[in-house]
Amino acid sequence: MENTENQYDVLNMAAAMTVTGFIYLASFAGPVANSVMTEFGIEPSTFKTINMIPSLMMVVLSLLSGALTSKYPIKKIVLFAACFSITGTLIPAFTHTWPAYVASRVVFGIGNGMLFPMASAIINQLFTGAQRDKLMGLRAGVGALMGAAFTTLGGIMGRVIWRHAYLCALIGIPLWLFILWKCPTNEVYTKAKVQGGSNEKKLTGKTYLILVALFVFNMMMVSFQANLPLVLNGEKIAPDSAVTSTVQSTITVCAFLAGLVFATAKKATRRFISPLAFVLVGAATLLACYAKTLPLFYVAAVIFGFGFGFYNPALTVAVAQSAASPKYGAIAISVYTSVLGVAQFGSAKVLKFIAEKLGLNLGLRNDWQIAWPVVLVVTAAAVAYIMMTGGADGKKKEEAK
Repeated sequence: MENTENQYDVLNMAAAMTVTGFIYLASFAGPVANSVMTEFGIEPSTFKTINMIPSLMMVVLSLLSGALTSKYPIKKIVLFAACFSITGTLIPAFTHTWPAYVASRVVFGIGNGMLFPMASAIINQLFTGAQRDKLMGLRAGVGALMGAAFTTLGGIMGRVIWRHAYLCALIGIPLWLFILWKCPTNEVYTKAKVQGGSNEKKLTGKTYLILVALFVFNMMMVSFQANLPLVLNGEKIAPDSAVTSTVQSTITVCAFLAGLVFATAKKATRRFISPLAFVLVGAATLLACYAKTLPLFYVAAVIFGFGFGFYNPALTVAVAQSAASPKYGAIAISVYTSVLGVAQFGSAKVLKFIAEKLGLNLGLRNDWQIAWPVVLVVTAAAVAYIMMTGGADGKKKEEAK
């Protein structure tokens, strides 16, 4: 593949990274989650499962968008999908029934499912080496910063009337126009589109091993953010949605900072950047499980934010690099996104089932009680695998094969 490092200017790269903003439109609703659940009288696990509908839809739609990039410019796919993301987020602001709320998650899920893998795949496809790592981390950081801003704005707008938080999705319109104006097409992307026989190996055993580990990890990790506003509001730890939004924003701000230093952190830790991300997420979940005061939740949010900020780019790159050939990196990312969707959608119900079987009695914190030890087991397994495949020098050994 030809070198494309200097093909695009700053605005082109900024527009490409802005695609992530549509994925974070759901952040507007985070601070008012408890109000929505209370108004419709839905029990927590069902409410969380419905909010995970977009994650379930990623299972199919991420694969669809990956396939479409070989036929249509990526900008057209992004703009088409973004219309669904904006519309789906706006629906609850104008409707007053529970079925309409469920429908809004479906509409948002169409856009989110198509956009989610594209935000990473385009960077992985167009850039290489240190610059790819830098841009991947920066993309995650920019997304986290947008998520922090969206969460804060949603908390402020929804403080009196929760429906007003959803009106914030109108900010997606200028983002859409900016992408229309400056986002690169997939002209270079299609030059590298997958070629070869239908029987050619695309994914490797390493790919599937990573996917299994990430399936378990994501099922646990998603519980932190899904339960955070419910615990803060339900246990009266946060006085209102605006304070809840600041805790959630702390996560995204720290994820932004982690994204900015990701390339440096990856270079310093080499293959251990993924276990570092895992252990930070596990530690944050453990702290939140027993925290009783707002300051401790801020500390947990900081730790989780850095863990998530390292995890997102590190594992996306790892999945892409595990493919049988670099030209199949986008396919590996699409499959990973599908696995991510299944894990996130099933998280609430699976954790509820486990909690009932174990007889846990921490209420909304049951999920965290289950999640943190599982995450630490995944961390230990990741470290063991790295050590068995050559430790910090394992990557060089694999590349030499």
